[in-house]
Amino acid sequence: MILTSVSHLFLAKVHQELRGKNPELTVCQLRTAMSAFVRSLWLSDRCVTQLLERTAKELRSTQARRAQARKSHTQATRRRLHAVGVRLTTLIRCQWETNSAL
Repeated sequence: MILTSVSHLFLAKVHQELRGKNPELTVCQLRTAMSAFVRSLWLSDRCVTQLLERTAKELRSTQARRAQARKSHTQATRRRLHAVGVRLTTLIRCQWETNSAL
């Protein structure tokens, strides 16, 4: 149980650091990449290359599907809002101030 908790904390920390470079990266995708990396430590060079290429292809495919789903969801939401008369361009926006003294 402790090892699982430490593993999750490690993934969360690495995810937080890598998210700035790749905002589409999820913890699940990071776990998949780390799992492939750990498995590759005991494989021959040829097998390592195949495993990492297959994993990278899987991650790219997953990110493309997620991006398409997000785009579709955004378009559907905008259409629904437009149908009831809500115009996103005319909404008043609040300017949130961050107070570093908190």
